[in-house]
Amino acid sequence: MKRLMALLAVAGVATLGMTVSGGPALAAFPGTNGRIAFSTGGDGSDPSITGQIFTVRPDGTGLRQLTHVPKGKHAISPSFSPDGRRIAYQSDQSGTWHIWIMNADGSGQTRLTNNPNVQDLNPSWSPDGSSIVFARCFPQPFGILDCHIAVMSASGGAITVLTHGHWGDADPEFSPDGTRIAFDSNRRGLEAAVWVMNANGTDLRRLTAPRLEAFWPDWSPDGSHIAFQTNCCVAGSDVWVMGADGSRPHALTNLPSTHNAGFERYSPDGTKMVLQSDLRLAPGTCCGDVYVMNANGTDLHRIVASRTTLFTDWGPAG
Repeated sequence: MKRLMALLAVAGVATLGMTVSGGPALAAFPGTNGRIAFSTGGDGSDPSITGQIFTVRPDGTGLRQLTHVPKGKHAISPSFSPDGRRIAYQSDQSGTWHIWIMNADGSGQTRLTNNPNVQDLNPSWSPDGSSIVFARCFPQPFGILDCHIAVMSASGGAITVLTHGHWGDADPEFSPDGTRIAFDSNRRGLEAAVWVMNANGTDLRRLTAPRLEAFWPDWSPDGSHIAFQTNCCVAGSDVWVMGADGSRPHALTNLPSTHNAGFERYSPDGTKMVLQSDLRLAPGTCCGDVYVMNANGTDLHRIVASRTTLFTDWGPAG
């Protein structure tokens, strides 16, 4: 199977359900557009490349580096809190992947999870900022990971696992009203698909057809739509959108088949998206630059030429 979800790609997941080793996700809540966060460092396959988190204004000015993890380590997958004051992320600076949190200016960096026998990935906030949902991955024989959606307080502590089974569930994100969680999974087959469930883990439903190999879901701030990426991190992936019930899926980008667009996030006001693309790079290049476009797919333009960006988020002014 092709590489499935985000940092089940970043930590080196080549094929979900076959060989996995790492994982990310985020949320777009209503508000006034603030700064954009993104992480560099590629897919984690090159130990000489260090992953760091930056923020920038939507016009590409005012670049700030927030993390300074040691060489060969990664701080990636930034997720703004609904009030824009904090950022959750994942890092392997203390060994295995854990969930961390920091203030939006980079201060107060604190590790929230600490089990050395699991990998904690894909942090995303609840709408009230009280909880963080993420993927908790359990090592299995032959290098396989079973990844489940889990939730904890935003201050850490007790962890509740919401999904079960020998699947790869990742990239979870609360709906803006807090009643549902979207995520991607290889449940019922080897292809990636976007799923939704109630916030307590009940009533799991697949929204996308297997042929789309969809992953990396992102709710629109009004909860009416879900954006996602097709073709699961391979050449020719594009950003699509559908109704929150899975209806009317259609493409927003239509890049040449040798290039990719994805890891999209809505702006807090719902009018734009930030995403990563290798459109101006050589075909086959890992990762890409930071782009912004209108929420209908028009006016796609680059704001940061980083070449190693993989994950983005758009925070509210706060």
